[in-house]
Amino acid sequence: MDRQRTSPSKMHAVLQTRELVLVNGDSVPDLDILPGLSLIHCNPLLDAATLAMTIGGRLASKSGEVLVRSGHKRLSNKKVIQKSIALAGVPEVDSIEPRVPIRSIVREQVVWTSHWWQQVPKELSQIDRYQQAAKLLDFHLEDEQAKTTAPASLNPLESFQLRIVLALIARPEASVLLVNDIDGVRNVALRRELLQRLKGVAEKMAVVVLSTNALDRELCDHFIDLDNNPLGEAFQAPPQIEAPPSTSRAKKQIDVPSFQKPRLDYRRSSGERTGSQRHRSDGEFQKPKPQIVAPPKRRQASQFPPRFNGPRT
Repeated sequence: MDRQRTSPSKMHAVLQTRELVLVNGDSVPDLDILPGLSLIHCNPLLDAATLAMTIGGRLASKSGEVLVRSGHKRLSNKKVIQKSIALAGVPEVDSIEPRVPIRSIVREQVVWTSHWWQQVPKELSQIDRYQQAAKLLDFHLEDEQAKTTAPASLNPLESFQLRIVLALIARPEASVLLVNDIDGVRNVALRRELLQRLKGVAEKMAVVVLSTNALDRELCDHFIDLDNNPLGEAFQAPPQIEAPPSTSRAKKQIDVPSFQKPRLDYRRSSGERTGSQRHRSDGEFQKPKPQIVAPPKRRQASQFPPRFNGPRT
């Protein structure tokens, strides 16, 4: 009998998903992420942030599993996945304050990921973990400039680079860098420059980019299309469900615009005056007759001792 052999792509995959179903019910095809720079083209209706957090181990899935390579094994342990994948581009995970100095943001990230007894230098040039991450992305910032510069003053490329640097600082042992919402860089030239720098990072670790734009696929080593529509066609909105035709209304129903109140007839007809029963017509409201109830009589307490006009006989 011939044994079923595993394809070379699956053997060298650093990250895999099997029968993955997201929290919102979206099913994801099986993915095999190879070393290098991979671009995953997502459907606009697919929640890419949910997919990124699920693959990165930050969000549980309904079913399926995520496998990450650790040595010669592939593990699905949540702690191993979180340590092995650096996640960037998800506001729920890496949102930064726009008015806080960059030096304070970087030092805070280093403090949270260090032991309690370790001291963090004040100058960024003395923080080895920051220097290694900034060197991979070619992100240069002087110490004096980092004291006063805030993320709000950076251009979109530098701001996105800072988020990736913080993600690499938070996961120093990561073997995969997962980047979401690269379309946030609206400028085409800046987005292509960011992909070029991520390609340099891909020489050290596998890089996965989630995007709804497939125009930059030639810059990447691998391309995975999760979009159901053919490449290049415009996205078609789902067909709208037409409302059922309105049924014929009753003849006696009053047809008035919604912004006008219907006129209510409070007058008594001749039939009610004579005592004959008259049924209420559609759209007519009969004002109920008020019921007059006499108040309860108060009992006066007897006086004690009783008063006598004269002696008893």
